[in-house]
Amino acid sequence: MTIRYVIDSSVLIAFERNQPRDIYPTLWGRFETLLLGGEAVVPREALTELERGTGDLAAWVRKTGLSTRPMTW
Repeated sequence: MTIRYVIDSSVLIAFERNQPRDIYPTLWGRFETLLLGGEAVVPREALTELERGTGDLAAWVRKTGLSTRPMTW
């Protein structure tokens, strides 16, 4: 799969704030599919920043295993 999107932490933070997962589960599911399918990636630095959090977004990042997926070009 070709990487089409590079997502920064600020995008994920705004996405969670404006489209909460409990209200938009289908949207988040599609977003997760892009990330886990390799079409979208989050740089390691952004993942580290997000994982330091204590909220729902940090839990989601840890649950999805995004931090274990290497970013290859």
